[in-house]
Amino acid sequence: MNLDLRSQLQNTEVALLIRSRQLSARATELIARSLREGCLAL
Repeated sequence: MNLDLRSQLQNTEVALLIRSRQLSARATELIARSLREGCLAL
C-alpha cells in the first residue's frame, strides 16, 4: 500500500511473474494494447 490514503480504497498497481516466454510475450502484447487504447493521454 502507498502512503497516499486513497490507496486504502483503490490500488491500481499490479505485478505479474510469468515464467513461460510465450505466455509472457502474449501478456505483454495485451497489456501494451490496453494501455494504448484504453488510457487517457495527457
